[in-house]
Amino acid sequence: MTAPLLFDPEIEGLLQEIAADPRSHLLKVDRPTALSIALDRDPRISIAKAGLTSAERHLLQVHRVEVAWLLRQACLSAFVREDSYSMWINPELASLPGYELLGNTELNDRLSCEGLSPKEGVATLSAMALSIHPTDNARVYSAMSHLIDGQLMIGTRVLTQCLAGPMGLQDRSAALIALAFSQSERLMYDESVATLRQAVGCPTTDQEAGLNWFFNACMARDPRQMLAASAQLANCNRCVGELQRFSHLLIKQRSLGPFRPPRDIPQPRGLSFEAQEVLHALA
Repeated sequence: MTAPLLFDPEIEGLLQEIAADPRSHLLKVDRPTALSIALDRDPRISIAKAGLTSAERHLLQVHRVEVAWLLRQACLSAFVREDSYSMWINPELASLPGYELLGNTELNDRLSCEGLSPKEGVATLSAMALSIHPTDNARVYSAMSHLIDGQLMIGTRVLTQCLAGPMGLQDRSAALIALAFSQSERLMYDESVATLRQAVGCPTTDQEAGLNWFFNACMARDPRQMLAASAQLANCNRCVGELQRFSHLLIKQRSLGPFRPPRDIPQPRGLSFEAQEVLHALA
């Protein structure tokens, strides 16, 4: 797990000042602007931009990276709360200290997107993170926000562009899992399986990749891929709690009606415990 950043108390003071200032624009970014940054890789917001307050300029000049990280942590927490995407993401990634360090303030309300739905919160936070520091990590989150909002082609376009260039292992794995989600939502289960096979190998996302690989192989009624995913699950870093969470979410998604498992899912012999649990949730 990545070591959490230690925040300078000055950051909290500056962010609170910005959040309370009606003239501030730094934490108010619309999605079209964010999408332009994600697709065109426009330069991050400059400290010379007209209209910035002195607090905003200082924050960008001195603490840009830390603030962008904090926004992405808040974004991760919003993803975990969003039912349609939570089974595709490792909740432990959102357990690092982040915006909760700021206490019960107007800033915390802004960053936790109080009053917004999870989908609206994800869109807002990913747009903020992109405008301040448009890294591949932020671009993947932006794509994910479009996917859970039903804008599958836009999200897929961002992910495809990200994956066309060099990426870190964790960001690449997250992008592939997000792309597989888009494919699965469009009932492209064979394509989703092929994408998830590429996503394995990153310790922080291995179990999510394997569980969703097996789920999509079941939906595709492909016993060969079911066994391959089962073997991957048996060899990755196991977390029984995560398996239970995934199975529970799968049952919940079935009850809400987003998908209907085929009645004739193959039952190959030799499935791992994890694979059998997922199969049971689909029964």
